[in-house]
Amino acid sequence: MLAHSWQIGYNIGLISPEMSATKIGYRFDTLTNHFSNKNLVWGQNQIGYEEYIQKLKENQNKFIVTIPQDFNRKITVSKIKNFVQRNKIDVLGIDGITYLTDERYKKGDTRTTMLTNISEDLMSLSIELKIPILVVVQSNRSGVNKDSDETPDLENIKDSDGIAANATKVLAIKQKVNDNVLQLSVRKHRDGKTGQTLLYQFDFDTGNFTYVPSNDDGLAPKQREKKIDRMKKEYNDAADVF
Repeated sequence: MLAHSWQIGYNIGLISPEMSATKIGYRFDTLTNHFSNKNLVWGQNQIGYEEYIQKLKENQNKFIVTIPQDFNRKITVSKIKNFVQRNKIDVLGIDGITYLTDERYKKGDTRTTMLTNISEDLMSLSIELKIPILVVVQSNRSGVNKDSDETPDLENIKDSDGIAANATKVLAIKQKVNDNVLQLSVRKHRDGKTGQTLLYQFDFDTGNFTYVPSNDDGLAPKQREKKIDRMKKEYNDAADVF
């Protein structure tokens, strides 16, 4: 989502508690230009990579990756606000809500209370700065049942139901067992319908997505046919669809 937002001209910020800026950069290169991620990580030669890097410099918008050390290892919503304003971020991604520190913490507060406070503060920040904030949240054990074809539901959000209560939209993502198909289900949508499930065949190494028609994607049959035909024309047989 962040890579695509950057491609259409927005300034992007990503808080990455687990991965280095370099590895995030390699994933960005894979998603935007389909270089082999494995080869990038292992330093293998990539045809056209130098030209691609030079062309990147022509872009005026930014994709900024920041890590916990940049926040003195204490990531708070107040510090995030300063980061967004200082870098004029249009879309912010946070790769894990559990890495944030609750500024409203009181002695005796549970983990559930702290995560609810953080999610409330992030919603307030999104409204104040008028930017979307994308936050990754893990599922609890019942939501990661590999034998089930269902994506996690709202009650499967780990540690706090307050996260779902404060979110404008909740998208559940799961990889289907034994294949490279990603399921993306709309579990909450304040401004639209819920329940639709989108399927994408996904090549993890090259970052190619291919839309897989499904009766659960919320489209009428004729709309689905038109969508598939249009994607084939625009995206070379529906590859690279985000």
